[in-house]
Amino acid sequence: HYPLRRQRQMCIRDRYTEEGYSLVPIRWEDRYKIMQWRNDQMYHLRQQTILTKLDQDKYFNDVISFLFDQESPKQLLFSFLKDGECIGYGGLVHLDWDKKTAEISFLINTSLEKTYFKKLWSLFLIMIEKIAFKDLGFLKIYTFSYDLRPQLYELLAAQEYLEVKRLVKEKLVDNQWVDGLFHFKETSELFHRKVKMSDSNILFEWLNEKISRSNSLNKNTISWDEHSKWFNQKINDPNNEMYIFYKFNNVGLLRLENENDKTKISFTVDKFYRGKGIGSKIIETALILHPNTNFIADVLNENISSHKIFLKNKFNLEKNSNLLKNGITQYTKKSSL
Repeated sequence: HYPLRRQRQMCIRDRYTEEGYSLVPIRWEDRYKIMQWRNDQMYHLRQQTILTKLDQDKYFNDVISFLFDQESPKQLLFSFLKDGECIGYGGLVHLDWDKKTAEISFLINTSLEKTYFKKLWSLFLIMIEKIAFKDLGFLKIYTFSYDLRPQLYELLAAQEYLEVKRLVKEKLVDNQWVDGLFHFKETSELFHRKVKMSDSNILFEWLNEKISRSNSLNKNTISWDEHSKWFNQKINDPNNEMYIFYKFNNVGLLRLENENDKTKISFTVDKFYRGKGIGSKIIETALILHPNTNFIADVLNENISSHKIFLKNKFNLEKNSNLLKNGITQYTKKSSL
């Protein structure tokens, strides 16, 4: 192995293991195997020319060896082992330490592609996600590939990677142009922060979204002037709290309004993130943020998803006849100390 100084600090562990396969910091001894696989599989790589041993030695000496000492390297590479033998390599490349994003790169022994492609890719993704999301705290990882291997896209979809961009006619292969595809996956962690003035636009978009309006007591579209007045009032009101929830992208809003001895709670989830448990996690977070608090929530009778979320979080159904007449169900709960 190369010296593990910086890489040991960032990746925490020197070895990641899953079902007898391991990732270890890339090894000098594996360089010629990697070179051969890259030359064999140039058709689906960005590589333009055949690599020589001289090229590979120079790259490992001039580039790879220095990655282990850099504070914020652009790539973290690993040898992929089975019983100590290198059968592939890959890692995280194009790392953006500020945005906390990285591209996934992985290549396996050419002779294993036909039979073990799905298994090896699946195991690699499990391990590289632990590195990216758990150990490095990154928010998004993605793949770029040429539209040549449908088995890869089926596997990525099964692992909850989303195709987000297609570059038309990106590479010429056997006299035919093929597209380039980007697939990404966000962290499963959900973060939150207080709403800022710069969030006015995203709140305006969320509050006017079709389903959000249909689930509101006031179903009329909100004008920008109305929204600006409301937003400026709420963000400066000490009895009102608003939180943005996010992964890599903003995914939802929590609103808390203190009224005497009760706190009215409501939430919104971005339309692209609905059905993924975000709403329930937002409510869970509200209960943690405000212990020993009497919460109250008014939900339209037809808003089935919100009913399920409040019931899941053990809110009590209140039989308020006046509200029920207006098509509203009320829930209450006192959060634990």
